[in-house]
Amino acid sequence: MRDQATRRLAYGGLMAALIALLTAYVHLSVFIPMQAGYAHLGDVGIVLASIIMGPFAAVPAALGSALVDVLLGAFATYAPFTLVIKGVMGFVLGKFLVAKRFSVRNACLLLLMAAFMVGAYFLTDTLLYGVEAAIGSVVGNCVQGAAMLAGGVVIGNPIPEEFELDYDEMEEVIQRALKAAEEEGIHGKDTTPFLLSHIKDYTMGVSFASNLQLAYNNAKVAARIAMEYAKLK
Repeated sequence: MRDQATRRLAYGGLMAALIALLTAYVHLSVFIPMQAGYAHLGDVGIVLASIIMGPFAAVPAALGSALVDVLLGAFATYAPFTLVIKGVMGFVLGKFLVAKRFSVRNACLLLLMAAFMVGAYFLTDTLLYGVEAAIGSVVGNCVQGAAMLAGGVVIGNPIPEEFELDYDEMEEVIQRALKAAEEEGIHGKDTTPFLLSHIKDYTMGVSFASNLQLAYNNAKVAARIAMEYAKLK
């Protein structure tokens, strides 16, 4: 139980940092400048956290996003609103998003959360800066929501069925690799390469081949999205 709590906190910290970085540094250029706020890819990080952590993703989603508003200074007034909005997004996505496969249900959930985000920030901008500023920010928020939807499609894109690995078998292999790392005193930056190498050995290379197929499949979906986006310009 203690190990599980420690792992959850560690993942939460990593996800909060990832969300903060995507929010602070990966901004989206739009044709109509936003009157208030800024568009970014932080919501893609929230989708990833939701798949990995479930409803607990509400915590890194809220903290990682709100922290950036505070640190950027000019957007500090958004922080309490962001804390609630992103927290709700993280919780709902973590609760209802079906991991390991893409479905119409997942797409509808992502679309619903994108609409929620746009509507929530419209109300926030109206409260803080007035209706005109809120209207001027709708396009940017819609672009951000579309980015979350596209990112969610790629992240939730399943591995081809013929390359899927049994979940219980892989969980057993991972636990075996973690135990080996503990027994050999592996820590810090050496942990990830150690685990990946042992998992590959334990599965006789099958896990590595499976991960390659997942990457190929994600690249195909990303390319299709990029091509359709290019047609809009």
